This record gives sequence, C-alpha cells and structure tokens, in this order.
Amino acid sequence: MKEEQKAEKAENKIQSKVTQKEEKTSHNNKQLRGKKYQSVLSGFEAHKLYSVAEAIEKVKALSYTKFDGTVEMHARFIPKKKTDEVVLRGTINLPSGSPKERKVVVADDSVISEIAKGVIDFDILLAKPADMPKLAKLAKILGPKGKMPSPKNGTVTDNPAQTKKELSGGLVEYKSDPYGNLHIALGKVSWSSEKIKSNVEAVLGALPKKNLSSVWLAATMSPSVKVKID
Repeated sequence: MKEEQKAEKAENKIQSKVTQKEEKTSHNNKQLRGKKYQSVLSGFEAHKLYSVAEAIEKVKALSYTKFDGTVEMHARFIPKKKTDEVVLRGTINLPSGSPKERKVVVADDSVISEIAKGVIDFDILLAKPADMPKLAKLAKILGPKGKMPSPKNGTVTDNPAQTKKELSGGLVEYKSDPYGNLHIALGKVSWSSEKIKSNVEAVLGALPKKNLSSVWLAATMSPSVKVKID
C-alpha cells in the first residue's frame, strides 16, 4: 500500500508540473500569436475536456487557415515508474484513410543503387527479409533519415506488394519521441466529422492506455482541444 501511495504521489507531482508547463506555454503562445489566432480564442476554454465528437467539431470551428488544414492528434505518455517504456512505435490502419500522400517503394537492385548514390525519392521503403543484408550496408544513409526498413514497424515483409497497397491507403506508421509525445495526422478539416471520428477512435483503440496522460486534437496552426480519455 505504501508503494502505491508513493507511486500515486509521484504521478500527481509529475502531472502538476506538466499542467503548469502547459498553462505557461499556452499563455506565452497567446502573446506570440497573430490576430486571426487571437480572434478564434474568444470564449474557448483551453483546458476543458471534450468528448471525441465535441473535440472534432471544436477543432473545425477553431480552424481559420485559407487552405485545408490537417487534423492531428497529439498524445502524451508519462511513465509511472522509471522502468516503464514510453517510446511507442507501430502501425495503425485508419479506416477513413490517411490525409497524407506517401510514396512507398519496394527495395530492388535499382532502388538500392539509387540509395547508394544518396538519392532517396520515397517516404517509405519496404524490403523482403532476403534483401536486408544489402540494405544493411546503407544503414548510415537510411538510418538518420528514418527510412531503414524494420520488422518492428512492418516495413520488412514477405509480401511487400500487399504492404505497399496497405500503406498507400490507410495504414500509417507511428513513433513517439524519446519524451513520450506522439503526433499522428488523422484527416483534413474539410473531411466530414464522421470520417475524422473513425480515425480518432481507431488510434485511441490501438494505443496502450497505460501511461497515457493526455490527448489533444488540433488543426494546422489552430489551438489544441483537449480530449476526454475514457
């Protein structure tokens, strides 16, 4: 019981610091933002919790860009123990599709030759297990750019043609930063609320709830809306 109380106390302390930092950042951002950003904040409660459906409608209402902004989810994972892992990575199939067009290529001798010359004309590189020894020699080129195929994110596959089809559709890769922050593009402001909602719920259903501290939705250049975590 004492250990649980200590863990709870430590978590509350961390959350308090996070909240203070968020409020300070929010205050500073308001001072730095332009008139259009300031105008949409009228009556907006920055730290109010919204259901997924309410958050989507609020994000649409707060979007003020002339172009069709991208709706993104920002999630924060905070370890409850020092041994907890907060770096997450994997793939999620977005039922409404991805808002980002991505060029997916399959490694062959021609592609490998171009990579060796420093030419990387793709967003995602797929490879069969048998081709990995060839690509291992190019790790110094692909690794720093995050383009190295890996079994962990599903880019090393026995059926690259099928995986390419999936990735060109709604299958997206995700990876949190070392601090436990995760950012995923889920749709466009012009999309129907139902399409965006399907993608949001798919991501929330796939992500582990353990250590999940907060979830926000936001459109490009617009204020973030805090989502209620069930």
